[in-house]
Amino acid sequence: EKQLHKANEKSTKQIASLQNEIDTLKTAQEEALQAAFARSQESLLKQEHLVTSLKDELEAEKEAAKQCAEERRNLAKLNDSLQKELVNSKGETLSLGEKISTMERAKNKQL
Repeated sequence: EKQLHKANEKSTKQIASLQNEIDTLKTAQEEALQAAFARSQESLLKQEHLVTSLKDELEAEKEAAKQCAEERRNLAKLNDSLQKELVNSKGETLSLGEKISTMERAKNKQL
């Protein structure tokens, strides 16, 4: 009976020790899971921030592209206007040249 009592005490101590180990492991596992979850959340927030930043950058690039396209259209219109002015200017220059020639011929005839 004494041996049985000692064996029972020893068994009870081993069970308590194993239960403590199980509790320690559960606590460590829970802490590890919480830490992993926190890192995952932090990573997700960083990724969301990056996505938002990239979307904003894309929108800015789209707006810049629209402005560039508008500027190109305006420059094309200005170029057309300047070309027309140049043609008109050449025509006026030719017309003035003809008038000068006519006047010089008239002057020469008078001499």
